[in-house]
Amino acid sequence: MQRFTILILVLILVVTTSLISQTAGDYRTRNSGDWSNAQIWERYNGSSWVAIGTPPTGSETITVLEADSVFVNVPVSITGTLVNQGIINPIDSLTITIANSGTYQHDRDAGSVPLCIWAEGSTMLITGVTAEAPDDRNQNYYNLTFNTPGLLSNLNMALDEVIIGGDVRVIDTGLARWYLTTALANDTSIVTVMGDIIVENGAFSSQGTSNALTTIIINHYGDVIVTGGNFSVARGSQGSGSGSTRWYLHDGDFSMSNATTQNSNQANAWFIFTKQGTQTLTLGEGNTLTALPIEVSSGTTLDMGSSVLVGSGI
Repeated sequence: MQRFTILILVLILVVTTSLISQTAGDYRTRNSGDWSNAQIWERYNGSSWVAIGTPPTGSETITVLEADSVFVNVPVSITGTLVNQGIINPIDSLTITIANSGTYQHDRDAGSVPLCIWAEGSTMLITGVTAEAPDDRNQNYYNLTFNTPGLLSNLNMALDEVIIGGDVRVIDTGLARWYLTTALANDTSIVTVMGDIIVENGAFSSQGTSNALTTIIINHYGDVIVTGGNFSVARGSQGSGSGSTRWYLHDGDFSMSNATTQNSNQANAWFIFTKQGTQTLTLGEGNTLTALPIEVSSGTTLDMGSSVLVGSGI
């Protein structure tokens, strides 16, 4: 009897989860084809998916399913959420705009990120990647969020000469790590982040390359807020220190608690506090400070309060 009751509860939970996974008005594909062709879409009416006479406008939650390819043949502005489990192919690279409050969700492994206009207030959300990063990911995003609990391989966004206009948020990286960028030997990668770096769980760093004579530059104007996981300046040796990583904190403050930080290029990678004025470094409880290399520029005052910085290195 007890097993039967448990089984019923599990079935109720599964059914309930299924029901709340979509809401009335959501769209999903039922075939491949052009965005403007209503015949490739179906809409949830509150109880079932039904054929519809009009394509989505962009304000809904819109899912391109795994087996389908959608060719975006008309201008589309996403103010809701566009979930990509299959292939989204803009015929014109300027066809898709992820508007203010809009989200593009990459809910699959590998694939490709459609080339979009990322408006102020938009979000690039990565959820489904497990082993291979998507193509065409080197774009000027506004908010960039990682929530990949199934991640099994260390991956990088390969960002170079791009600007992240808002925040970078790391919610979960599974068993592996995400990096902002990488570089070929003898090459340079530069990334600018205007908002905050927020690490809640998982592992995140500037780069993870072992390529020699690489130069990684992060120009960061927001705060670093770490409340868990691993946040490190560099997780790649860069050829045993022949390359360099510089994370410039131009304006924001740095706080870390219940987290780990380390440095795989201890000879040539560090954070630089460089605001003309005062910045703060707050190290709370529960940290493992394996290596937190910092430099304080001329004209900058670093206020550490009662925080204690320990360990070897810079």
